[in-house]
Amino acid sequence: MYFNSLTLWRRACTIVGLAAVMVLWLLAFANSSFPEYGFNSAFDSSLGKAMWALAALATACFFAAGFGTVPDRFILAVPALVTLNLALASVMVSLGLPFYGDSIGTAFAAIVGGPLLGLIVGSLTVLLWGFSTPVMLPHLIGEVVLCLAVAYLAERKQLSTLGRVMAYGAALGLISGVISALTVNYGLIGPLLPGSNDLTNYFIYLHFDTTSAIWLQSLVSGVVDKTYTLIIAAVAARYMPPLTRKMFTFWGNEQRLRCVLCSASELETLEASRRSSHRGVDQDASSDVPRRRSRRPCHRLRRLR
Repeated sequence: MYFNSLTLWRRACTIVGLAAVMVLWLLAFANSSFPEYGFNSAFDSSLGKAMWALAALATACFFAAGFGTVPDRFILAVPALVTLNLALASVMVSLGLPFYGDSIGTAFAAIVGGPLLGLIVGSLTVLLWGFSTPVMLPHLIGEVVLCLAVAYLAERKQLSTLGRVMAYGAALGLISGVISALTVNYGLIGPLLPGSNDLTNYFIYLHFDTTSAIWLQSLVSGVVDKTYTLIIAAVAARYMPPLTRKMFTFWGNEQRLRCVLCSASELETLEASRRSSHRGVDQDASSDVPRRRSRRPCHRLRRLR
């Protein structure tokens, strides 16, 4: 496992960051004074300040744990990926769509750099978005779940075909939808984002109650959002320009990137090379075993004596 290969202090930082995210999500259910979307900042209430501070703590812990696990040039790409997330979210909100694309940079970072790089990008995206839209802070837990799942799938070479990418994206969308529905129904106060609000009103028009409408909206939006998010991230990781691919490739992710959206013949070739390399390692290990030396002196030494 990836986290088993980390040093103790890196694992400790990661655990503290994940715990901060969980506490932040649970605090959303104590929402008596949580500021409404679009009208206040995260610093207009004590609860908003506490939640933003927890998001900042999680971001700092993820950054401390991840710095040094990938080449420094990967860290330099974090601002670009965060900007991509926020820009796509701003465009989708302005268009009034019920999905936002704010996780594409996070999924891409998880594929090429592993879970810690994805956690850095995802948490920093939510942290900055929380300045102007504080009700987005509890949704950090959804970013964390997405990042860990995508990194695991990429490490296990499960993103090898477009069908798998779409199926896993839909499954992650359902999980994300459940988390979002729980957060919105029982944790947050205030209006939804415009696109989500319109889709919820559509289900209410179909004679669903408000709670059921929010559940349906969260599930539908989650499936659509995470499916195209994972498709775009996988395509970007597979078909990067040569210079960009060289920038985002190092010894720790070369095999993982080769297995993203690869053909059946390429996958068989990679599996064959992996088996042959393991066989070669086993043979080398067996040849390195020292032979037991005989205790009987040779005949020539006997004659010399």
